[in-house]
Amino acid sequence: MVMSSLFIIDTVATTALYHRWLGTLPYLMLTPTRMYKVLVIEPLPGALISSTMGILAVIPGAVYFEGLLGACKLLIVLLLVYMGMLPLIGLSVIVASITLVLREESNVAAFLTPLILLVSGIFYPLEILPQILQYMSRIFPTSYIVEASRMVATYTIPEFRALLIAVYALVALTLIYNGVASIALTSSERMVKRSGVI
Repeated sequence: MVMSSLFIIDTVATTALYHRWLGTLPYLMLTPTRMYKVLVIEPLPGALISSTMGILAVIPGAVYFEGLLGACKLLIVLLLVYMGMLPLIGLSVIVASITLVLREESNVAAFLTPLILLVSGIFYPLEILPQILQYMSRIFPTSYIVEASRMVATYTIPEFRALLIAVYALVALTLIYNGVASIALTSSERMVKRSGVI
């Protein structure tokens, strides 16, 4: 599930590169539609469909082993994944802004995605990671998605307070990342137009 939500970072960041390579980036920047909307709307359906299909594929097994409670748990996980996508949209627009400003044809997301996977606790529990990586995990929404999903999956009825902490953290990260993303993209658009990089 987290992989499908991380898909949005790769897609948004590479959308900027893709339009630069095609030569359509100057035209997109000159349209009345803000570049933020163009970068966000294009990959969103794919990420939403991917997450939904992943959950739908597991529902029969969850219903078989846990009954209706298993299906409810999966729906909670799906909602958590959708909530986790909101700050990831902002983060991906920040990455796309950096990609636009860099004069190289490099993909910043190719570096960021493995780092997020490492510090989010998907492959290793956060407790065994070095202290610096544990602190870094708090700035990425995927760590909250993984923690909350584990709580929902492991306990018959997860502790509501612990789930609320994850939800509050995701809301705060959404506001921070999307606020910074809007400013970063606007300033990077100005820089790119001024320098004539596109």
